[in-house]
Order: sequence, then C-alpha cells, then structure tokens
Amino acid sequence: MRDLTLWFGVFMFSASAAAQTTADILHNRYARPTREEMQVRPGISITVQYGRDLQACEIRVHMTTRSLLIQEPDAPMLPEIVTEIINEIAPMDERGKPGMKMNISAGCNVQLIEEYERVTITRSSHECLPLQPARENPALLVFKKPECVEMQKARLPK
Repeated sequence: MRDLTLWFGVFMFSASAAAQTTADILHNRYARPTREEMQVRPGISITVQYGRDLQACEIRVHMTTRSLLIQEPDAPMLPEIVTEIINEIAPMDERGKPGMKMNISAGCNVQLIEEYERVTITRSSHECLPLQPARENPALLVFKKPECVEMQKARLPK
C-alpha cells in the first residue's frame, strides 16, 4: 500500500508540474522562442523561424498538425487560401523587385519558385487531372535580410 501511495504522490507532482508549463512560464524562464507555430486559418498554420534579431527569416505555411509525437503526412490545402496567407505575410509591395521565376514539373507535381529582391517564395502542388480543389502542399517563404542569410549559411554543411 505504501508503494501505491508513493507512486500516486509522484504522479500527482508530475501532473501538477506539467499543468504549470504555460507559454508565459516558458517564455519568462527561458527567452523568446526562436521558432513558433501559429494557426492562421482553421486547420492551417504557419511555422516561423526567427533570426537573432527576432525578425522572421523563414515561414512555412502548412496544415496544422495535432501532435509532435506522430508524424502526419502533409494534407493538401486550397491554393487560393495559401495565396491569401502568402499575400498577408509578404504583400507584393514589400517583396521588392521581381527576379527569377522557375516552374518545375515532375509528373503530377509542380513546384513554383518566385524570387524577389527581399523574399523567395516556393510553392508546390499536385496537378493531376481531374484537379482536386485542395492540391497545394506546404509553401515556404525565405526572407533575404542579412540576419537571415547568416543563419541559413550557418546551417549548411561545412
């Protein structure tokens, strides 16, 4: 019986410690996050990677995942919703001068890479006929600020 009481006490302590782990507590204890995930539409999130200056460097638009433990395949999204979100994050007048635009097709998969002076936008979709309404894969926005370029170079293998 004593072992059961001890086990129950350990369980209750663990449960109360986990219940106190809020975003505010973690931010106050450690620091501002270098990466965050935010829901921007029902079922759609963005994951933002920040530079040392806390400016967004990379933003991934994707379906919201339910768990960190379970790897979920990326479900397709509606292209018009992805376009809407990209335009909110990087409006046309803030992207800078347009540069190279590349369209890569491999079977049913199409990847569009659009270079601008301040950001590169990569989108991918499944274009097999008949077209499905939800066919857009996760999109990626990579900003070209000096802080971001340094961070991206630091991750490259030496």
